[in-house]
Amino acid sequence: MQIKYYFKTKHRRDPDNYSGKMLLDPLVREGILADDSFDVVTLLLSAECDKDNPRTEIDVKEVKV
Repeated sequence: MQIKYYFKTKHRRDPDNYSGKMLLDPLVREGILADDSFDVVTLLLSAECDKDNPRTEIDVKEVKV
């Protein structure tokens, strides 16, 4: 799972403040993810600046093991 934040400004931000908890819990609640534990989710966080279109993009991919 990749969470990519596009912020309006280039201010310094700490990744631990954007860990995705507020995004993962609803995905579990809605049945998109079975669980949000390390057994189920590999999480990649990144950020860029887009002053014209700030947003958060979430990419969920199923990986068969």
